[in-house]
Amino acid sequence: MALLEKTRISVREFRRIAELPENRERKLELIAGEIMEKIMPKPLHGFVFHLVYMLLGKFLELNPLGHLLAEVQFEVPGEDYAPIPDIAFVSFQQPAFSLDKAIPFMPALAIEIQSPDQSDRAMTDKAGYYLKHGAQMVWLLYPDRKLVEVLTPTDRRLLTAEQTLDGGARLPGFSAEVKTLFP
Repeated sequence: MALLEKTRISVREFRRIAELPENRERKLELIAGEIMEKIMPKPLHGFVFHLVYMLLGKFLELNPLGHLLAEVQFEVPGEDYAPIPDIAFVSFQQPAFSLDKAIPFMPALAIEIQSPDQSDRAMTDKAGYYLKHGAQMVWLLYPDRKLVEVLTPTDRRLLTAEQTLDGGARLPGFSAEVKTLFP
């Protein structure tokens, strides 16, 4: 008996499908050639999102280093990924981008907040993709465990509630106690 292989689709085919009238209001991502729909987050995810976004937003008001974006699609031409990070920071040092299309490069910082149905492996796989294709830093937030994993191209650190998260070279001067990121 032969096993069926999943058919991986390209970003171009993904764009065609995502732009169909019945899909325009859906949050679709392309992950490793497979279309995934971002599910409606639970309140905990929303609280964590809000806390992180507000902290970074206040920091960037005082330190205008780039753009803070919420749930915006990024893609690398020729790849089979078109992810939507929960929060993204695009540095002013990165190329300009269109406001009506997916951003054709990875953000300087991608932030993912784990949903209850999302595995640790899915989180780290996504982080690996961001880093492989140009992100300088990824923050993975695990609300149920009150942990933050910080990944860069050369380092990986797991921070507990008692430790401090910093912005590294991309957000110099930013810091927050990990416990303040979770309700």
